[in-house]
Amino acid sequence: MVKYKMNNREEFSKWLEDELYHRRWTQAELVRKTGLSRGGVSLLVNAMTRPNPETCIMIARAFNIPPDIPLKRAGYLEGRKDSASPTIDEANFKLELLPEKYQKLVVEYIEFLLHKRNGDDKRTGLDEPDEIPEETNNGVD
Repeated sequence: MVKYKMNNREEFSKWLEDELYHRRWTQAELVRKTGLSRGGVSLLVNAMTRPNPETCIMIARAFNIPPDIPLKRAGYLEGRKDSASPTIDEANFKLELLPEKYQKLVVEYIEFLLHKRNGDDKRTGLDEPDEIPEETNNGVD
């Protein structure tokens, strides 16, 4: 069986939809925070077009994330730079072993800790971290 590989438009669209859902943002909210047109955002969400690098950077700023994330999802960056910290390398390796739902929980928790450390109640569109379900650890200790 041949496995279908998503193209850059489809991968970016899925990523963007997931980010909007996770942040509980509407397309209108993304339009407001980026300055992109409603039609442009709709084309991106519906995988009708691939964003240009400038659009990726605008979206990164709106989401308060590094620009390389949307740039990579759109196919402009390949691979990842190694960090200078062994702790970050280890965390990245372990994070990649987790299912995506747990990866998102880890990112939410990091956001929570950063805001708590800074005494900043202003949020980036993220809610308090969800509790980890007590169902199973799926082989992850």
